[in-house]
Amino acid sequence: MNPFPIYRCGFRPLVDVAEWLYQNKTALENDPQAVITLSDVQPGRISEGEATLHPHFFEICEMVRSNLPNTLHITTNGSKLTEEFIDRMMYYTPWRVMISYHSCKMRHWTEIMNLSEREHEIATDAFRLLNQAGVKLWGAVVALPSMVGYNDILNTMLFMNKYCSKIRLWRPLYGKVASDELVEKMKVNDDEFKQFAHDMYKVCNNAYVQWDTDPDAPLAVDVHGLMQKTVECNHKKVMWLTAEINYSRLVELVNHHNQFFPNEHSVQAVINHAYGGNASCNGLLLVSDLNSAIESAGYEPDVIIAPSKMFDRFGNDLVGTNRDNVIGERIWWRRW
Repeated sequence: MNPFPIYRCGFRPLVDVAEWLYQNKTALENDPQAVITLSDVQPGRISEGEATLHPHFFEICEMVRSNLPNTLHITTNGSKLTEEFIDRMMYYTPWRVMISYHSCKMRHWTEIMNLSEREHEIATDAFRLLNQAGVKLWGAVVALPSMVGYNDILNTMLFMNKYCSKIRLWRPLYGKVASDELVEKMKVNDDEFKQFAHDMYKVCNNAYVQWDTDPDAPLAVDVHGLMQKTVECNHKKVMWLTAEINYSRLVELVNHHNQFFPNEHSVQAVINHAYGGNASCNGLLLVSDLNSAIESAGYEPDVIIAPSKMFDRFGNDLVGTNRDNVIGERIWWRRW
């Protein structure tokens, strides 16, 4: 659960924070294990971008902590996590922090992040400082072998493995506005990257390595159970929606299980028209993308089974469009 919807207008004002806390305080009190996300890998919560740059960051921490004991989470590049900053953070424990750290080599990090050598030193030392402070620490790395080479990515992950309980490994994604030069830097050979990622599962013995778009990982959706439910509800035609990256895996699952059920199931790949490029994961899809896929199918299903990973807890996508605007009389949302 999270009291804050996605925010895309710079820094969220304090009055907005207070309003959302007031509206959601009771629900969060009843769910003490819920983590309150101040920022995430998807577009922002208290800010669009680096949360630690918010001019009222600690005032927001005070507002939340004076009302709720839940763990606070931020995703950060670590460049502002000086010893003094972390000491202030410790007034508002418990914390969970994920540092996006794309190279342990200074010249690579500064080029990727467009930040200074001093900021690289701060981000690097933040792992040690947060670990010493007892903060639950995660790492994240976007693998850029065309820029830094796999040996650098390996060393970066081994460095994070010393301090983190989880490391999220990302294949580089780019949108349609990316320049040809940037696309060239983000090129990845799929087979090489897959082998590297699978090797990291074994090499990082302290941290759990999570590769969200692993093509060999099972999809977190109960296809058989959902098909059974469609039969029980007497739905004759069923449409499944998913991002292009998951399409072949979902088709394989649907075709396998469909042999046990009498109704008709089909899978539609949802193209990410808004972002374009190779950004094809469910979490970056918009309502408009879902609607385009439904319209292009050319038929009206009795029920649509669709991923909900792109929505915040209020049902809004990354541009603020609510999922109620998805066309279709009957939609079953599942978080995958």
